[in-house]
Amino acid sequence: MSLKKLSDGDLDEISSFLYNTISDFILERVSAKEIVDIEITVSVEYTDRLDVDITAELHLDELSDADPRIVDEAVDAAYEALESFLEGYRE
Repeated sequence: MSLKKLSDGDLDEISSFLYNTISDFILERVSAKEIVDIEITVSVEYTDRLDVDITAELHLDELSDADPRIVDEAVDAAYEALESFLEGYRE
């Protein structure tokens, strides 16, 4: 099943969903006090297919024992969650 024609608003919703999924994933597993900075960039484009590019960086306090690889897990979780989220955009 293919995607319907996506508007700029649809792309914004998809981008926000991905950003929030990554942010929530990290904040559920790492105390905000341990986080110095989170940088999440989501690029969503749609011409004849949906192209999604996500980059994320997590800068932790030097005393944090959190595994920085949690960022990779968060991005993977966002891509997995995207499949279900896109059901509302299918024809």
